[in-house]
Amino acid sequence: MVFAVRLDTFPMARGTRVFYIGTNQTSVLTAIRRHILSRFTHLPLSGEYLHRDTYDIAARYGKDTFFLIHWLGTARLPALFALKNRFDLLAEWLPFLPPHCGDRLLQFFSRLLPDPLPARMQAYRDRYEHHLLLKVSAEGVSEAQAFLSDYFSEHEGEFFACTEEEGKKAFFHRFAAQ
Repeated sequence: MVFAVRLDTFPMARGTRVFYIGTNQTSVLTAIRRHILSRFTHLPLSGEYLHRDTYDIAARYGKDTFFLIHWLGTARLPALFALKNRFDLLAEWLPFLPPHCGDRLLQFFSRLLPDPLPARMQAYRDRYEHHLLLKVSAEGVSEAQAFLSDYFSEHEGEFFACTEEEGKKAFFHRFAAQ
């Protein structure tokens, strides 16, 4: 069994940029990863992968988590999940309620909310099976932009530089997919 812990051990980077990459060939992502790790002066802060199926599952079943992060931040999630678990334990005592009642209620109510995902992400979801979120520091933005522009002029796929809001939402969505 492996446990992962996220700790804030470095100062928060300023002026970061998220590049959203889409392709239908995993070999494209492998080549990008290899190039970045072997040749970039400024390594990305984060690289997160999403498959189209995972994208769809998170869009449907993780919408409640997305909105909780968006409205309340990640610091309050443990307390909210503990509250939901208590509710589920109490609901088990009522035989007419379905299992995981808390999750089902949150997912039902989240369906009443508008789709939070940016239109450009939705378009990439329709066109590409594989998605990569690449977050770079301010120092690495021009290097990443130049490499991706050059790379995709000759290879299958595309990318776009996210606005600050699109970048946040892309990572909220990725977090909800976990």
